[in-house]
Amino acid sequence: MSAGAVPKSWIGWIAAAMALSAVLIAAILLVPPSDGVDAAALPRPRQQTPRAQDQDVRVMHYNMCGAAEGCPWNAGGSGSGTSVDRVLREAADFSPDVISLNEICQSQYQALRRKLDAMGTPMDGGFGEAQNNVDKCGGSGAFGAALLVRKAAKKPVTENRRYADTGNETYTGRGRTVEVRRGLLCLTTTLAGRPLKACTTHTNAKSPNQIAELREWLDDEESFPRGVPTLIAGDLNQQPNSSALTYLYESRFFEADDNNKEWFTKGSTGGVVCRPETTDRCRNGAPTAEERKIDYIFADAWHLTRAEPTRVTTFPESDHAMMKARFSLRPAV
Repeated sequence: MSAGAVPKSWIGWIAAAMALSAVLIAAILLVPPSDGVDAAALPRPRQQTPRAQDQDVRVMHYNMCGAAEGCPWNAGGSGSGTSVDRVLREAADFSPDVISLNEICQSQYQALRRKLDAMGTPMDGGFGEAQNNVDKCGGSGAFGAALLVRKAAKKPVTENRRYADTGNETYTGRGRTVEVRRGLLCLTTTLAGRPLKACTTHTNAKSPNQIAELREWLDDEESFPRGVPTLIAGDLNQQPNSSALTYLYESRFFEADDNNKEWFTKGSTGGVVCRPETTDRCRNGAPTAEERKIDYIFADAWHLTRAEPTRVTTFPESDHAMMKARFSLRPAV
């Protein structure tokens, strides 16, 4: 055998090793990036007054655009530069009691929960599945809405009601077409020693009947008792002047940004133009999706008052603006 030649007996072993290496490399490339939690890399929460002594109710709402083609940087992920990362950073600054999220993968919701825990701001939550064939969501492909509430002594009671009217909405992915079943996701928790019912929804633009169903549910005293402060947040896909929203604007609720006088006379597309010298509330507000206001936080006027102007901020991670509202609980009767 000449110097440097490979013995014939080794050739089979070398070929097998090379084949195994190729398989392992392919497997590594197919595994999505890990969202392993590095606590040191997470934002640090601001110091806040102990919540047991705080009558504030702080609410964040965000349509995350978590897996849409228009937000390719999200693509179902939860790392740096994604909407999950943005929610973490804004939550660290705002210290919300309630976070309402639309267009979110179940995997993103789970990653967000883990990272909030690692930040030292644990929250309870629920996920409402609208469909389960979104490829970018990985795993089960589940996609829909999520709701988080500040962790209390007892687990919150979770309700997820699906709208009967789907608007014939379907989604094709993973080789199959499914009916999209949007709904109302609610958590009943305790805040400052009092019950609080928080809900999120993302209604179909082509089905205003979904908001009519929402009205019927809200009128049900057994489901939404008058004595329990209630919040309804979400992308309703209807603009303020839509007749579908009349009930929410004129019943027990007020909208977090309906006192934003900057927009009384400007009128966002689809907003009502009001005279600021004659009224303190207007069916209007800062736009949340391009020039339209379609995202809302409705608060229970029987139990809550506005504590400060609502902040509506656009970030690069989503095609919707984030809303941050702070309310105060009225004294218990």
